[in-house]
Order: sequence, then structure tokens, then C-alpha cells
Amino acid sequence: MARATRTALDETTLGDGADGSGRNSHSQASLALAHVVGARLKRLRLQRRLTLQEVAGSVDLSHSFLSMFERGQADISLGRINRLASFFGVPLGELLIDDTAGSQPRVIQADEGDVVERIPGMTLRLLPIGRALGLQVVHVVLAAGAGPSTPVSHDGEDFFWVLSGEIVLTYGVDEYRLKKGQSVVYAGRVHHFFSNRGRRPAELLSITSPPYGQIAAAPEGR
Repeated sequence: MARATRTALDETTLGDGADGSGRNSHSQASLALAHVVGARLKRLRLQRRLTLQEVAGSVDLSHSFLSMFERGQADISLGRINRLASFFGVPLGELLIDDTAGSQPRVIQADEGDVVERIPGMTLRLLPIGRALGLQVVHVVLAAGAGPSTPVSHDGEDFFWVLSGEIVLTYGVDEYRLKKGQSVVYAGRVHHFFSNRGRRPAELLSITSPPYGQIAAAPEGR
């Protein structure tokens, strides 16, 4: 591929403001965008199984500079990005679209999510995350001596991680004693329930895939 001709865009870095003042006018948003563009270019290069030397040589860059930019450690001019976009055969706009605003971390507050008393002494907090991924995430608290919970069965799989205390999982006709730090995964189609036979409260993190609506159902007879 013929090397691209340098243009006026070569003098304008990705983070330049409208006044062309360069580094002094960098905003946090533009720096974040430059980091994202570098990561996108690296992904394109790896997908095509190309080396830094092969790409850099085709767009008139040093491979050391391209490596730094891919790692978010260097500024780059719009002209150079345009040459890279042409080399990979993708629209320039596709590299420059800033999608970072929609991917910011979401902090879940301690009181968020619906709280359900499954049985006396056993509360479930259904965290407002996971459904888009096909998951149901629940924080479970069992008071000392609580249980057994109502036996349930459902499609999919369960994962439980004991955060504190000790619980007993009854799975079919078998029992499993789980202590803090231990976890268990099992098929949900077998009837199962939990008990806290200890003298201290116990906490669990539960992840179920796929979600099932009966988790908040009242026990029989209530």
C-alpha cells in the first residue's frame, strides 16, 4: 500500500482544542478518547495478525511511536489517525466515536434493590444489575439459626459465595456445609434450600443464570 501524503491534519493532535493550542488545551475527555482510539487500533492490528513494524512502515510512522500510542502513552495527529484508518479500511469516524460516556462504572448503593423476606430471618436483596447479561444477582442474609428456607427448583444454574458465617446447603438428599470464602455451583433443577445452624449471621452472594421470577415468591402456607 502506498504511503499516504502528509496533510494539514498532521499538525493537529487528537486532543487539540479549536484554538490549536495543543497539549495545553487537552481536556480529560479528549485524552480518554485518544486512549480509546489507541486500543481500537491495536485491536484492528491484532485481528489482522500484523506486527507493529508492518503497520508503522505502511503509514510512515515508527513502530516505537505506534506502540506507545496503542498503549495510551502518546498523542497523535488527526492526519496520522486518518492514514491508519485508511490502512485498516475503516471510516475515520468509526475510530473517533466517543463511546466512553456510556461505559462509565456504575456505583450500586448499599440500599439499592428490592428487599424480600423469604422466610423469617432470611432476607434477599435483588441487586439492580445483571439482567442485561442474563444473570440474577442477590445478596442473601440469614440470621443466626434461620432456616431452612423453602425448597425451590428452577431452570439454569446457581452460584453461591459465602461472604461471612457458615451455611448448610441441602441439595436433593445431600447436605453441604459451606464456610466463609467457600463457594458452590450447581444445577437449579434439583430441589435445594439453605439453613444457618450457627450462632452468627451469615451472608451469601447469589448469581443465577438465567433469572427466574419465583425468587421473591412467598413460602407455602404464608
